Amino acid sequence: MRVAPTIELTDVTRKALEKAANSNTQSVRFARRARIVLLASQGMTNQEIAQTLGIGALVRWRQWRTQVRPRSVGFGGLTG
Repeated sequence: MRVAPTIELTDVTRKALEKAANSNTQSVRFARRARIVLLASQGMTNQEIAQTLGIGALVRWRQWRTQVRPRSVGFGGLTG
């Protein structure tokens, strides 16, 4: 079994993602991506996240998030 890359969040980023994930004014896609990042930062595997949220595979996006934009400020990568 492949191990997913770890995602570490600052307190500021975590709080902002929690707000976005629970917002009624954010797009559904943005809120879902915020939830993905939050669950990944808690150590959940891609498969566990997909099952929890009822969505497909997360491997490519999670790899991109940890390899290409690991230190991005704000929500880089969540909107595209």
